[in-house]
Amino acid sequence: MGNIYQDVQKALEEALEFSKGTDTRAIVHNKQRNPKVPTEDYGKQAEATGATIMLFKVGIETPRDSETAYGIIIPALCNDLYTTVSAADTFDEIVPMAREVAQLMMEEMTASGDFDLTTIIRANQQDYRNNPEYADFDQWIEVEIEF
Repeated sequence: MGNIYQDVQKALEEALEFSKGTDTRAIVHNKQRNPKVPTEDYGKQAEATGATIMLFKVGIETPRDSETAYGIIIPALCNDLYTTVSAADTFDEIVPMAREVAQLMMEEMTASGDFDLTTIIRANQQDYRNNPEYADFDQWIEVEIEF
């Protein structure tokens, strides 16, 4: 395995070639994150640091009562080996929890050699709203996630 930045750059190039003519809104930059930039505005931070960010489709399962948390799933990061799910006690926690679980899952995929950005981008272009597998997720949002 080569340098992780070379691997990511190669995958980005392959994904861009695959997605020509489609609106993926996926790629911003590909550089290391600068931890000194404040994190209040995620998009501006990513632009300022040159990080790679992607808009991921995130499914939200609305709680049935006050004792239940919001369910979160990121289908583009789910496959035969991984399921990227989380939960949030409040609506305001959904985006931070989605970012956290996505980043942890991508780190795990990278560490085990299973990170394939081209496959992730292809999966992220699907519309999961009418997929029976995700019927419990009644709301869908797009979340900027840095990797």
